[in-house]
Amino acid sequence: MSLMKVSLLLGMASIGLTIAVVFLCYSLYTSTCETNDDASSTSSPLMSSTLPASKTVWEKDFRLSPHIIPDLYEVKLHPDLVTGLFTCEEKISVRVLSRVDYIYLHIDRLNVSKSVVKQNGVSIPIKAAFSYPKHQYWVVTLERSLEVGECTLEFMADGNLRKQDIVGFYSLSTNIIYNSHIIYPQVINNYSPGI
Repeated sequence: MSLMKVSLLLGMASIGLTIAVVFLCYSLYTSTCETNDDASSTSSPLMSSTLPASKTVWEKDFRLSPHIIPDLYEVKLHPDLVTGLFTCEEKISVRVLSRVDYIYLHIDRLNVSKSVVKQNGVSIPIKAAFSYPKHQYWVVTLERSLEVGECTLEFMADGNLRKQDIVGFYSLSTNIIYNSHIIYPQVINNYSPGI
């Protein structure tokens, strides 16, 4: 290999390494800032005035809350293969590990029309229910905190099978020719992209 090729390869490797180091430093810096947000009471007045305002739990992290563990999902899907639309009813049984006044879960490309939270058979009044698209969440804030124990979440939603990326719940058409052109619509469930 010529000296020019070796120096070119070393130059490209050093650029790549520099980019990786910058990315790592930025990641460490942002995680340090998030930690400092939680401890803003111990920082100096100058430091606290330059930090961003406190974020809600669902804004801080894209991971689901460790305080709410799902045990059982009951899902009823009603697809219309002609129009490509579907409705669904979902009931999720969860364990609440510590008192919280919110619930958030992953929902993408669904129009949620009803949210109900029950504990010990009693509906908990809902303060607000809304989509948080940045992390693909459906967020339900409650008028009072959930107690530690069992809880159920009930949702009604609708969506479009044809306006989906090829993940989740979508429609697929197969063309089979046997004396005529026939289209067989199918509904597919693929919650593991890349498999």
